[in-house]
Amino acid sequence: IPSANLKTIPTASYEVRWALDVPPERVSSLTLRYQGRLQDNPAAEGRSLRLQLMDWEGKSWVTVFVLPEISDGKVKIHHEIAPANFISRNGREVLLRIIALGSSAASAPTLETDQLSLDVKRN
Repeated sequence: IPSANLKTIPTASYEVRWALDVPPERVSSLTLRYQGRLQDNPAAEGRSLRLQLMDWEGKSWVTVFVLPEISDGKVKIHHEIAPANFISRNGREVLLRIIALGSSAASAPTLETDQLSLDVKRN
């Protein structure tokens, strides 16, 4: 989706912060797990979900997963990523932003979370 059009599409974003109990250099991978529902007008198509992690080095959000077409609202994600700069050096924090995009002009979709977790694989 071009950034110019993003303003006309209703969005809802949610941020989650995890504090890790392991130094960043000992992390070999991170696994995001999400299970839930994306709700707005049930008849509306074109709803999608983006998972973004804070790149602490570049101080910017990086999209690590995009689920483009959600037809019945059910979402299940199991996504493994390299730690890169996604763990802050000082606080050992991982910051996740979930962006729900809706197609209906009335309102942004609501995200219902059954399960959201971050698994850390150590070296």
